[in-house]
Amino acid sequence: TLPAGYVELGESVAMGAARETMEEVNASIEDIKPYFHLDIPQIGQAYVIFHAQLAPPYTFSSGPETQETALFAL
Repeated sequence: TLPAGYVELGESVAMGAARETMEEVNASIEDIKPYFHLDIPQIGQAYVIFHAQLAPPYTFSSGPETQETALFAL
């Protein structure tokens, strides 16, 4: 799965994606752009998938919520 979570009060969806990425895979990202949007009204949820670049120091690792991490091409 991709890093995911809820948007906090006062943050944009892109800011939430960056925060969740840091929390789940200890990675900073930049050049964050929307990639895919999915609405699921039956359960009251919307998903926004972003495409981003790994930012300096270009590292990532499993956080307390994650068992394994990897990079992949789209």
